[in-house]
Amino acid sequence: MLANRRIKMTMRGFRWGVVLLAIAFSAGSLSAQQNTATQEARKRLAEVQKELTKAQGMLNVAIAKIKAEFQKGDEWTQAQAAVKQAQQELEAARKAVAEALKAKPEYQKALAEKKKAEEEKEAMRGTGASAEKFFEAANKVLLAAAVAVKMENEALAEEPKAVEAKKKLADATAATAALQKLYEESIKTNPDLETQRKDVEAAKERVVQAAKELASARKSDASSGRQ
Repeated sequence: MLANRRIKMTMRGFRWGVVLLAIAFSAGSLSAQQNTATQEARKRLAEVQKELTKAQGMLNVAIAKIKAEFQKGDEWTQAQAAVKQAQQELEAARKAVAEALKAKPEYQKALAEKKKAEEEKEAMRGTGASAEKFFEAANKVLLAAAVAVKMENEALAEEPKAVEAKKKLADATAATAALQKLYEESIKTNPDLETQRKDVEAAKERVVQAAKELASARKSDASSGRQ
C-alpha cells in the first residue's frame, strides 16, 4: 500500500514536471518568435534606410551635374567675371585712397594714436592690471581705430572711381543672385530629375513604414513581457 502511494505521488510529480517544462518551452518559443519579429523589423528598417541614402545620393549627384553645367553657361560666367572685375576696381580705388591719406597730417596723427593705444594695451599684459583697466585700454584702441576708419570711408566716398566700382559690384552681385535664384527654381521642376525624386520619395515612405512596423513589434514584445 505504502509503495503504491509513493509510486502515485512520484507519477504526479513527474506529470507536473512535464507540464511545467512544456509551459517553459512554450514561453521560450514565444519569446524567441517575438525577438525574431523585432530583429526582422529592425533589419528591414536598416535596409530601407540604406536605400534612402542611396537614392538621395543619386539625386544629389544628378543635381551636382546640372549645377556644373549651369555654372559653365555664358550668363553665369559673365556675371561672375563682372563681380570679380568690380571687386578688383574697388580694391584698386581703396589702395589709391589709402596712399593719398598717408600724406595728410590728420590721418598720420590718427594712425599714431591707434598705434600708441595698441602698444599701451599690450604693455598691460602680465602686469596684473585689473580687468577694468584692460577693458579701458582695449576700448581706447577701438576708438582710435574708428577715427582712422572714418577718414578712410569719407575719402573713399569722395573718390569717383571708388563710387563707380561700388555700383558695379552691387549690380553684378544682384545679377548673380538673380541667376542663382533662377537656377534653384529650375531645379525644383527639372524633368531630368523626376525619376530620382520619385525614388527618394518612395524610399522615404518605406522608411516610415518600416519604422512603424518596428515600433509595433517592440510594443508587442513589451505587452507580452508583462503577461
